[in-house]
Amino acid sequence: MRWARSLIEIANVPPEDLVVHYTQGLGQECVASFSPLGVRTSEVHAVSRQRPHLNKLAQLRSAFLRDADMAVLCDCDTVFVADPRPYFAKDMVAAAVVDSPNPPIEIWDILLPRAGLTRRRPDIAVGSAAAMTIFENRNGGLYVLPGARLGELDEPWSKWAQWLEAQADVLGRYAVYIDQIAFALT
Repeated sequence: MRWARSLIEIANVPPEDLVVHYTQGLGQECVASFSPLGVRTSEVHAVSRQRPHLNKLAQLRSAFLRDADMAVLCDCDTVFVADPRPYFAKDMVAAAVVDSPNPPIEIWDILLPRAGLTRRRPDIAVGSAAAMTIFENRNGGLYVLPGARLGELDEPWSKWAQWLEAQADVLGRYAVYIDQIAFALT
């Protein structure tokens, strides 16, 4: 609710530009909460009961988002103080670099060769610590994606998420970040 109200009441985003995706079982509660604000709601199938962050993958199939110039996928605890759209370039994928090295660079050094991938750009500093990460490792709390490109991200992002589930020996406690690690691999 803070997410929606901040966009509507502080950032002055029209409610018809918003959609709240919810998983099965939350429909009546979700519709009852957001309908009075004029915010549309849409049910998506849960991607993983164990890893709720992976539900962003289900949003890639949203007709509303695919038809949009930009799809902003964000965590529901995000609060906006201004309309974010003027700050994003159209037709570009954007996300903030991770705040902490999750996973640490040593794990990337194992994962990338296992995945058959190599670094395409130099490593970069993380946002809130004295550490490095691979260039593509972005904060899963906010992705800005061209709506027209959601379809091409769907299959590879899902494929890497499934592949990472089998990498528990390397990921250890960092498995909670499978959604954003899979995004980086994509």
